[in-house]
Amino acid sequence: MQGKFTSLKPLSAKNHGDDLWEEAGKYHDLWQYLFSWPFNSKDEFLLWLEQCEENPERIYFSCINENGKALGGLSLMNISYENSRVEIGGIFFGKNMQKTRLSTETIFLLMQNAFEELNFN
Repeated sequence: MQGKFTSLKPLSAKNHGDDLWEEAGKYHDLWQYLFSWPFNSKDEFLLWLEQCEENPERIYFSCINENGKALGGLSLMNISYENSRVEIGGIFFGKNMQKTRLSTETIFLLMQNAFEELNFN
């Protein structure tokens, strides 16, 4: 998914892990209200990202800025095609992404994808 200021790509620990650790993973305060915990090491964080990639109940994305750097992530979750229901969750935006047009466009792109491509309407 491509926007004017950001793009969403499938989460990849291999491709985005280093950026995501530097932007979000190592900052304990960003994880206070998430089901995940503060990570004590980069290896622990990368393992969690790999588990996210393999999670059959969620579709995770990395938020990529204009320079190709991953600044955060989020997922579509609680997906029910039978009930035409989907939620956005597991949001972790690094400090350089918070309260910016990147975060606004990220949510827009994900919802646009849910309604127009996945037909949750």
